[in-house]
Amino acid sequence: MDRQAHSFFSELTAQIMLLGTFHFQDRGLDAYKPQLDVAILSPQRQREVTDVVEHLARFQPTKIAIERRPDRQAEMDHEYRTYLGGTFSLPGDEVYQLGFQLAKRLGHARIR
Repeated sequence: MDRQAHSFFSELTAQIMLLGTFHFQDRGLDAYKPQLDVAILSPQRQREVTDVVEHLARFQPTKIAIERRPDRQAEMDHEYRTYLGGTFSLPGDEVYQLGFQLAKRLGHARIR
């Protein structure tokens, strides 16, 4: 690679964080069936979720992608807008608990 191309590609680097979690609430779609209920909506677990969101916010992600099929984007956009407007209560799913809360914390207009 010549010097000019190397310089160009050096400037285009991006940091990516991939976060994997267990399913906070079992929707019955996985072969694995959790043995314990996490009670993610309990006050103690909500404090823990807030702590995780605060730690993730330090990374300053510019985009937040969630585990949803692309054909559900309009639904996610609607739910996120109503959440920002204060009229959508977040379910216990990790997409909402981490993805929506982190996006709101960072002032994102959209989740992908």
